[in-house]
Amino acid sequence: MKQGIARAFQITNIFPKLSVLDNIVAAVVTHQKKNLRLFSSTSKLTHEYKRAHEILESVGLADMADRLSGTLAHGNQKRLDIAIALALEPKLLLLDEPTAGMSPEERWQTVELVKELWGRFHITMLFIEHDMDIVFGISQKVRVLCYGSLIAEGTPEDISKDEKVIEAYLGEETE
Repeated sequence: MKQGIARAFQITNIFPKLSVLDNIVAAVVTHQKKNLRLFSSTSKLTHEYKRAHEILESVGLADMADRLSGTLAHGNQKRLDIAIALALEPKLLLLDEPTAGMSPEERWQTVELVKELWGRFHITMLFIEHDMDIVFGISQKVRVLCYGSLIAEGTPEDISKDEKVIEAYLGEETE
């Protein structure tokens, strides 16, 4: 986190036996480099708990603060993972397949969440995603790689019409 970068993983990286709130408090305390305070009495962590509640509110998990994070539905575990990353106050947030394994409804809810967070926190987000509908629905700028080489770069509209991208990923529409 020294470089101002945080990441939400494709496979969630949460503490399943801790409450949702305690997951965020752990991230806030770690970010503040007060790791030993994590094991202090909770009365000494008032600021950290307040900050954790704010973060949970921003991702729509405030009403689940007391639940064990391992009991959350998959989509909510992904939200929690994003919240943990936000607790690190990044300048750049890497989102690795944030909609992987979600139902279509959860996927679009996550897209809306990412848009809201981008608007609220004004941080740069690098969104790695293979679902082109999601990519085109969220991105301002798209870079397309094929076997590690950049084959196209531009707006979602430009990318959807790019011949190299169509050939490599999108395919031709058939009637």
